[in-house]
Amino acid sequence: MDRHGGASLGFTIVELIIAITVIGVLATITIVSYNGITASAGETAIKSNIDKAIDQLEYYRIHSSNDTYPSDANDIDIDDDITVQYTYTSETNSYCISLSNTYVDFYTSDTENGKPVEGVCTGHTAYN
Repeated sequence: MDRHGGASLGFTIVELIIAITVIGVLATITIVSYNGITASAGETAIKSNIDKAIDQLEYYRIHSSNDTYPSDANDIDIDDDITVQYTYTSETNSYCISLSNTYVDFYTSDTENGKPVEGVCTGHTAYN
C-alpha cells in the first residue's frame, strides 16, 4: 500500500539507488579479483617457461660438442604468447634470458642459478 491507501506500483527512488549501488560495488569487487587472478596466472606462466627454457639450455649445453650454450634462442621452445629475449656471451660461456607477457617481465641467467628474477636482463627491453 502506498501512503494514499492504494496499491504500490513500483520501487521508490531510494530503493533503486541502493540496488544500483550494491550492484556497482559487487561488480567492482569482481573486476579487481579477476585482474589479480589473471596477473597471478601470467606470472606463473612466465616462471614455468623460465624453468622450461633453463632445462632446454642445459640440455643443449650438455649435448654440445664444446659444452656451450646456444648462440641464439631459436632452439628454445617457449609458449607463443611469451616474448623471449636471449643473450649469449661466448667469452664466458654464459647466458641471460628475459621472458615477458602481458602482465610481467622476468629473467634468469646462468649466474642466477635458475632463479627467476623480476625485470629483464641488461640490454633487453622491458614490456611492463
